[in-house]
Amino acid sequence: MARPYSASRGFLQVPMASVRVFLLHLVLIGLYTQFHLYRGSTILFPFVLPNLIGAFVFVSYISRYNVRPSLSILGAIAIFSIGYLIAALVGGYFGQAMSKFVQLVVSIFSGFGIAILITRIGPDRLRRILLRLSVGILITAIAEAYLGFYPIMLKINEVLYAWRPAGFYIDAGRDVANWGAVRPLVFSTEPSLVGIWGSVLMIGATMLSTAQDWKRYAILIAYVVVLLFVTRSTTSMVILISHLVATLFDRRFSLSKQLVVLGVAIAMTIVLTLSSAATLVGQYAEGTSFFARILGPYMTTIEVLRINPIFGLGLGNENALETIIMDVWNRTGMLAASMHYIKQWGITGMLTNNFFLLWIYFGVVGGLIFLGIVFALVRQLGRYPMVMVALTSFGVWMTVGGFVDARSWFFVYFFISCAILSERTIARER
Repeated sequence: MARPYSASRGFLQVPMASVRVFLLHLVLIGLYTQFHLYRGSTILFPFVLPNLIGAFVFVSYISRYNVRPSLSILGAIAIFSIGYLIAALVGGYFGQAMSKFVQLVVSIFSGFGIAILITRIGPDRLRRILLRLSVGILITAIAEAYLGFYPIMLKINEVLYAWRPAGFYIDAGRDVANWGAVRPLVFSTEPSLVGIWGSVLMIGATMLSTAQDWKRYAILIAYVVVLLFVTRSTTSMVILISHLVATLFDRRFSLSKQLVVLGVAIAMTIVLTLSSAATLVGQYAEGTSFFARILGPYMTTIEVLRINPIFGLGLGNENALETIIMDVWNRTGMLAASMHYIKQWGITGMLTNNFFLLWIYFGVVGGLIFLGIVFALVRQLGRYPMVMVALTSFGVWMTVGGFVDARSWFFVYFFISCAILSERTIARER
């Protein structure tokens, strides 16, 4: 059984608070810029900074016998992985499966280390950091969109992403055609990440805030609405609505507050849906981006579950998955329109949805077992409202792909860490 959390033990003691903050910033930079090590166009080591820092903190921390995975959890991870690897060996895709499982296990345990790092930062200090970053993203986006800084950002990104074979997103014509304006980049590889990261960071700050409920959620809603307007990234609205629904499972909320929040979430969903009929949002919903993020992954999942609803296709079974994807895209008439995705990203760019990828790879039973193992692992970090975290993470996972990479799992661990710190603050105030 894991020992209880102790602030006086383990890696990075109190005098090293500035080091913890510095490492957190390096993690965020590595995730935001998607910094990988390449050999030619092949990724040798994905998300170098977060993986190295997370693994370092994880190994250092458990070596001090504070919080460490129990043998039962490690055994469950091993049994789960071995079962799918045996299936991959029989199916003839063992090499791809091994690569995917290694990435997944590294991401899960390095994410655990990042969560340890975050929970060792004081909640007030972390909240201020998140507020500065989220407001900085919004201000930079406004400067790009309305103050003529977009050409400057393009030059900065040309230097910033000179190492990256795929470069970064540049398609002003598509932006104007679909959204009516060029979307800001804010040092990222693509505009949608601006909305995703701004929303995620502000939600984290909201979870850590001790202000009155109406005030902190009014600020959050106002921030995301402005961010949506500036970035034209509807991903931010999906994340916000998911979090608002998730707060219904926060035990700090009374029934009346829960009903108010639910009403706001429903109203925002209705407005977004009605506005999609003949607006720029509607043009987005009919485009390839929305299809690759929502509709295509959903339809692919249905096809996969018809084949093997119990354990899915298997992680790494990319040839079988590509056949199903191509069939789905062809039947819906989206194949020709998606050729730029296929050319640049392959099937990775055609399934930008981690939530559906979970069930595609592992099936219903395998997916539930996998989630149970992960939540049992992170439960050792502290107590938190699990359903609220899961639903908030669901909102982000509906907008990003990758599944096995460090960024996908960072979002889950980030919300868990903020929830744990929030719970500790509440406990101290009682």
